[in-house]
Amino acid sequence: MDNYCNGKDKKNEDAALYRFWLFYKKSPSFVRYIVYLIPGAAMLLLPVLLGAFRFSPDEMLVGGTGGVELLWFGIWLEIVWCSLWLSRLVTSLMPHLFYSLARVACSTNAKKWKYFGQQLELHTALFLWILAMLVAFKRTNYGHRAPVPNGWEDEVNLGWIDIVNKVIIALFTMASLNFVEKIGIQLIATSFHSTRIVNNKADIGQLVQLYKYAKARLEQSNNFWQISNILGAIDTNVPRQVVSELLRSTPAAHALARLICKSVVRDGRDTVYPDDLKSVFETQEEVDAAFGVFDKSLNGDISVEEFEAVCNEIHLEKKAIAASLKDLDSVIGKLDKVFLVIIVVITAIVFVSILSGLAAAGLVLAGAPLLGFAWVVQPTAEEFLQCVKFFFLKHPFDVGDRVTIYGIPGGDMAGNDYYVANISLHYTEFKDMHGYIVRESNPLLNTLAILNRRRSGSFTDVLSLEMRFGTPACVIDELKDRMVDYCLNNKRDFQPTIIMEMTKLDQVRSCHMNMAVLHKSHFQDELLRLNRHNKFVTEVMHQMTQLGIQTP
Repeated sequence: MDNYCNGKDKKNEDAALYRFWLFYKKSPSFVRYIVYLIPGAAMLLLPVLLGAFRFSPDEMLVGGTGGVELLWFGIWLEIVWCSLWLSRLVTSLMPHLFYSLARVACSTNAKKWKYFGQQLELHTALFLWILAMLVAFKRTNYGHRAPVPNGWEDEVNLGWIDIVNKVIIALFTMASLNFVEKIGIQLIATSFHSTRIVNNKADIGQLVQLYKYAKARLEQSNNFWQISNILGAIDTNVPRQVVSELLRSTPAAHALARLICKSVVRDGRDTVYPDDLKSVFETQEEVDAAFGVFDKSLNGDISVEEFEAVCNEIHLEKKAIAASLKDLDSVIGKLDKVFLVIIVVITAIVFVSILSGLAAAGLVLAGAPLLGFAWVVQPTAEEFLQCVKFFFLKHPFDVGDRVTIYGIPGGDMAGNDYYVANISLHYTEFKDMHGYIVRESNPLLNTLAILNRRRSGSFTDVLSLEMRFGTPACVIDELKDRMVDYCLNNKRDFQPTIIMEMTKLDQVRSCHMNMAVLHKSHFQDELLRLNRHNKFVTEVMHQMTQLGIQTP
């Protein structure tokens, strides 16, 4: 009655079988493989022992007269069973082996190679298992057949040995192709965004270090209480978890940036200098690396606005990488299925060809009319190859990138700006500047010119000015000098270079001129670009008014 409470059966945790089940679930994989190996191997020892001790070599032949001795057929069954689980035992060490070799080779991302080994573990075991079956089959069956008694030659029928051997050859072909295909797929999957992932992890690692320092200095400040309110129930004593949570939204990333800036800036200053980071990092190389991450304007100091912009950029980059990897998994899955179908077809052809010469001849005869219908699948195959080429070879953008596409149907031939929303194998979804979703096929995009704003460097902002004919050159030069001074005063946003170009004289009525200024960042962030553009245009308008430059 103690085992029942309120009508519910309680588990007897002291039962031997239950304790064994708990041990089995918690044990490593190689222990479970040994558990699978031993009972099956013990059962398959029965024909081996019978053939060795109970029957003579010419008794109990497998396959009838002139067949395989029971002892050696049992040995082959043992090889089949044991090689299956021994291959799983060996390949279970692949992740740890790959990880150790990557560490020895000083790889910056050893965990990537551990994941690589995990993904190849099952397919490598399948390849080794069928290879062991193929190597052992003829040696244990053909080589140990019983002698045929005189006059019994017509009774010998060992065609099953050839058939089984051909089946194993076909399976080995499939396992080999599958093994090679999985290596290629995993190389593609692990190489994509590898640099972006490493850089983003390095940036997050620096934020973690800065957060530790900020927490130690400002744990009782208002800034830290704001962080605690954002985190809610998350333990603030786990720095990496805290930083990861704060990089989920722009307001939280800005709060983290303000906390870090408050902790490292010296009293009486508004900006952070390289010497201020020496108390956070141990070596000068780490200080230079961290300062280079936040000093995007390359002016030798970091403002709170730059801290906020960089933390938000790291947050957006992390989000974009996660979305891009999700799309990559979908594309890799579809490509893997296509290759798997091809492997199955090749295996079937090999199997039919080696099993029967007549069937092989029939395949050759059937191939001629099938080739005549190749034009039916040619467009589909060509489109598929173009999609693969576009996604894996060209790969002009990632999820979250801002791009300018030239020549898109229904768009402006001068180029249309979009943000990449979703990437599939056959199409890509974009979001334009008005928030509308546009879907275009990848084969079409493969023929268009695409400008990737995120991957590009600093961009030039060009203003078209029109002024009265006869405006003195000295006034134009003065306007240029004043705008250069403005760029020097706003060196976080602009480079101190102004390029003037007289483009057109409209008879004696007006003159047209381009004024070009170089931003200190790319145009990935549209809001930042607009703010800088508006500030610069407003200043140009103000200076033109001060200099008395008139319209036509």
